[in-house]
Amino acid sequence: MSIRTMDHCKTTKPPMDLSVLAPADRQKSSSSEECVNLGKQILYSRETAHTEHIEGPVMFTAPHGLELYRGGEFGERRRVHLKERWVTELVLKLSIAVGDRLSKHMGTSSFIIWNPDTAVSQDPMNLDPNYLTASDFKKSPWHKALLKWKDAFQRTNLPILHIDIHGKMDRKDNLDMDLGAGAMEAVWGRDHEVTKKVKQIATEEFRSVFLGRRCYGYKRLRMGVESEPQLKGHNNRGFHTTTHQSALLGIPALQLELPRTLRRALCIETHLFGKFVAAIANIYLRCFKPPEVLLHSIPPHYPPCFQKQLLLEEDAETIELLASTPSSASGFFKKKLTLATHSGRPAAVVKKSHLMVKQLLQMSERVTSASQERMI
Repeated sequence: MSIRTMDHCKTTKPPMDLSVLAPADRQKSSSSEECVNLGKQILYSRETAHTEHIEGPVMFTAPHGLELYRGGEFGERRRVHLKERWVTELVLKLSIAVGDRLSKHMGTSSFIIWNPDTAVSQDPMNLDPNYLTASDFKKSPWHKALLKWKDAFQRTNLPILHIDIHGKMDRKDNLDMDLGAGAMEAVWGRDHEVTKKVKQIATEEFRSVFLGRRCYGYKRLRMGVESEPQLKGHNNRGFHTTTHQSALLGIPALQLELPRTLRRALCIETHLFGKFVAAIANIYLRCFKPPEVLLHSIPPHYPPCFQKQLLLEEDAETIELLASTPSSASGFFKKKLTLATHSGRPAAVVKKSHLMVKQLLQMSERVTSASQERMI
């Protein structure tokens, strides 16, 4: 993780409007543009710098997708943690793909990211979600979102799992991913049944992802898994990582530290990304063995807060907007809309989920395209 000291607060220009990122969307009809604006009002509250979405039993987070201040307590100097490149995009891509793999009815997994439309780098009001004191819990929207997610699934009898995505620098002699189970070990103990099971299965699954993979870079380094890393998701200096917060709530959680080359490869290599998605899905299924009837039914993986919304008619504007999605994604969204509207899922939720996933996927595709251009 990259950290540097700053003596003053620097405000940067907010990111460009997501609705203009994809060239195919620049000639939308007025009704589609209105639908996008409505979706952004629903999804992106101008009063918050983060975006949270509660839908699936696997939660993905990227707390360092933005430059943040941290420290300043317990004798530590206040400093800036740099943005970790591509972690937000990977969370969005993983959320869609893992949700789709676990259940045909699931639009996305749950996730929390920094809002690309409103978050400002080095805003002193943004607490580092991965470096909170106990007194910061009630002030952090990320911690509150974890509580909402836990409460939403508490009565469903469906197990939940938290995957926290981080970035690290490429090492001189390897491109290994750090698999951090330190939060569970600190809260429950290294010999606890759940800790041992999750760590063992996760190590097996992720090692199978990189088995036989090609070498990268001029040093011809291979990717692998470090199961006893230095960065393991636990801080013993009075600060709480995101996974530690989950473990304190009784939620199994893993911190994944991905080297830069691996993050870029996951963005642009379809086969590698597919194996990575399968590994995460298999970890969840092998560790917790959720009842198939619950995982593939509607509900319970749409939480009670969704079920309370009013049932609405199928929205013509939503269908029109989905029809204007890039060809690579249109089939996915049309399939999801068909499943949702014929399964009794509230149409308001259909609109919310698909507008969000569409806009965020556009951002992810833009970053992926830029990465491919740099690789050529």
